[in-house]
Amino acid sequence: MPSAIAFYTNLEDKDRTLAIDLTSHKIVATWNPACGEEGPHGVAHRRKSGHLFVACDAKLEVLNAAGDGRRAFID
Repeated sequence: MPSAIAFYTNLEDKDRTLAIDLTSHKIVATWNPACGEEGPHGVAHRRKSGHLFVACDAKLEVLNAAGDGRRAFID
């Protein structure tokens, strides 16, 4: 689970979303948003709810950054 001080980014070529701890500079969480061949394009974090929004070509993935990963998607 990422700390309160984390940076979120996408690896488009690997279809992965990462959380990087800004203190240790280590990857603390990895998610597979299942965006497909084009990979994830954008990411936004809502700290209050713990949701991480990952933009894909055809959908928006909503991940639970504070817990178990994927929660929902929007076509």
